Amino acid sequence: MHSDKLRLHLLGEPRFSPLAPPAYRKARALLFFLVIENRPQTRDFLAARFWPALGGEPARAKLRRMVYHINHSLDLNGVSPLLAERQQVGLHAQYPLQIDWLELRQLLKQPANRHNLHCAEQWFGGELLSGYDEEFQLLEDWLAHQRQLCREQALAVFKHLAAGLQRGGDWIGAEQAWQRCAELSPWDADIRRQLMQLQLLDGRRAEAAIGLDYYQKRLRDDLGVELDGAGKQDFLALLDNGRSDSGEQDRLHAEAATAMCEHFPESVRQRPEMLAWHLTRSGQHQTAARVWLDAARRSAERWEIALVQRYCQEARQNFLSAGTEEMLWQGEVERLEQLAATFAQPAAESHPAPPDKDGFLQRFIAWAGADAFQGQVASLPLARELVDFCLNHEHEDWQLHRAYWLLGHSAFFAGEFTESLAALNRIPIRPFDPPDPVQSLGGSQIAAITLGQSAWSLHFLGEDHAADNHAAMALALAQAGNDAPTLSLAWFFSANLRRWQRNWSQLLPEAEAMLAAAQQPTLHA
Repeated sequence: MHSDKLRLHLLGEPRFSPLAPPAYRKARALLFFLVIENRPQTRDFLAARFWPALGGEPARAKLRRMVYHINHSLDLNGVSPLLAERQQVGLHAQYPLQIDWLELRQLLKQPANRHNLHCAEQWFGGELLSGYDEEFQLLEDWLAHQRQLCREQALAVFKHLAAGLQRGGDWIGAEQAWQRCAELSPWDADIRRQLMQLQLLDGRRAEAAIGLDYYQKRLRDDLGVELDGAGKQDFLALLDNGRSDSGEQDRLHAEAATAMCEHFPESVRQRPEMLAWHLTRSGQHQTAARVWLDAARRSAERWEIALVQRYCQEARQNFLSAGTEEMLWQGEVERLEQLAATFAQPAAESHPAPPDKDGFLQRFIAWAGADAFQGQVASLPLARELVDFCLNHEHEDWQLHRAYWLLGHSAFFAGEFTESLAALNRIPIRPFDPPDPVQSLGGSQIAAITLGQSAWSLHFLGEDHAADNHAAMALALAQAGNDAPTLSLAWFFSANLRRWQRNWSQLLPEAEAMLAAAQQPTLHA
């Protein structure tokens, strides 16, 4: 199988992608050890540690077979992962390898934002080499030390992200990051204090008190100690401050909104909902309503339908709280809500949800949640994970095709046009396939979406002639069918292509055709 690099997930239960892992657990354990050590090891040392019961030449023969099996299983474009010399074995320096804990560590050098927080949560899947204790019986101390190093690195990353998000006014993201810090270091008083402060600022005093009780319980149960007098008084004073009237909280939210506008204007422009949240909390309802509407428009441009509906509701509530006359805002809100309702995928009552075979549906729902509420940059790692999951497990064709489609969608809106096109090209164009059981999209709709999104990616890669051909194929397939949603989808993709091409003369009739098709319950060929 052709691929650019092997992605190796060592945090949590180890996973390989896109290649299948070596068949033998001991071979996988050997590879994990050499990858983590990242330096050659003598054959005698490896044979003694991994096959102590065999000893001598039988153990060295077993090592030779495992090295051969690893290299045969994970060969990438003619390069094997292990370099086997006469006296030692080590990782091949030219082997293209991506390792999750190294990617996690790199985030310490990256800015603190929601995207990098999401990446950190994706990379940190849990304890290093979970489930492989038996294979490392003679390397128990080594494994414990490496696990501690990973926890410390992960904690440093989440602290970096939490502090940066908090400075930038993104208190929701900061609380999420501090929560991960608390999971990694549940006895840290400073982390618990940061979490409580954010909960109190959000008016959740009861939640902060429950968190303090949990913190004290962990100290007693895990360490056998009680919170000392001064420390306990400090936490109780923090809770007492949380009883104060909302004026202080309003002021802090207003300061956060001002700081975001002054120091993070690009974040505000890309994701105005964060600013809108602070404005709402600070009581600036008129301004908040306008910013919520801007967030809804931007979500509509990114085709985040669930967010359009949610932000319109927030705008409506803020306009009402501000006492703004309905005639000044109702039309704009209703237009955006109508747009969302027109293109939202209705739930399919005639197709019951399929059994969650091997966790596919769970991962699909995780992708959908990130795509709807955090955007495609956040959903891209989940789409990649879904593809990897299908490739590493038994799956049905529609599952893999749907995974590639989600990857193409997320990659496109994250600006990864080459990756988007590569994923979409793996989906066969079969317009007469039956609907899949997750969203009940039939083959004609999958074909229209696949070709339409391919056209967009080709345009942004500078291949406008090919983009036009893909858009034309999507329309031809839709017009040959007999359902309005597919034709509306095809016109939508084509019209958006004209918008990006600045082809205004063709845009208007295609947009009108899209709306006309959307209003027809059925079409007759």
